[in-house]
Amino acid sequence: MGSTVALAKTEAIILRSRRQGEMTKILTLYTKAFGKLSLVAKGARSTKSRFWGSLEPPNHVHVVFYRKETRELQFLSQADIVHPFLRLRSELGRMTLASLACEWVLRAEVSEAPQPALFALLLETLNALDSADRGLKNVVRSFQVHFLELHGVRPQLERCAQCGVHEVDGPVLLDVEGGRYFCARCRPAADSMSQAAFALLRWAAQVRPAQAGNVLVPPETGMEVDKALYKLASFHLEPLRDLRALQVLAEIEDGLRGAQTKQEPHSSGKADERNDEQQTS
Repeated sequence: MGSTVALAKTEAIILRSRRQGEMTKILTLYTKAFGKLSLVAKGARSTKSRFWGSLEPPNHVHVVFYRKETRELQFLSQADIVHPFLRLRSELGRMTLASLACEWVLRAEVSEAPQPALFALLLETLNALDSADRGLKNVVRSFQVHFLELHGVRPQLERCAQCGVHEVDGPVLLDVEGGRYFCARCRPAADSMSQAAFALLRWAAQVRPAQAGNVLVPPETGMEVDKALYKLASFHLEPLRDLRALQVLAEIEDGLRGAQTKQEPHSSGKADERNDEQQTS
């Protein structure tokens, strides 16, 4: 006999919504009780649909659906918005950073088993992106380090892997494959991470996304950390290579830098006094 169909309820964050036919949507959600889930929302594209406006990423919703364990696609019965993240959705930079966090979960999270800690991390990140006035990229950096930790691939950032020193007084070599670092005295290298960038990476690992916003970061330092996190993620979690949200973010920032250059042709180059989030907030 086949498995029975039962009504199930859970909190969820909508990661992706795509069209199916004339009136249907196929949703991918990360749920608190069931992990990653795919749902069919029949009639969702109709202007008279009871789902109208509730099924757009990255809404935080309560869903009721018909669950059958042997079925890959479940059928949505009801969806109620808990938080629509209106400020986040109204600003392209915020929305792109939120999409980056969602894409990490969408692409890398393959286990069907629920991970309440991951759900809480993503929800905290979206709330922080919705509420912070500045430091938006730091919110995502904190999310990324904690995401790597939940997947067992966060690098060891506390002490040099060779001499054991904690204090860093110069550049460090981040060993992506080994998930560790070496101080400049133990492993001097041309491609070392600067002391400032390593301090930011350490800090992002120590704070939660909710505490990571509204902190000023020089753009160059932030870029170093972003590159290091991308190398770590793409090496240990292959699905995180070539993320669409990263491409969109780069396009946005290139456009804003070009506009800023035209407006400030005689800029004195005070990059360290600017927050690297101004480009996307």
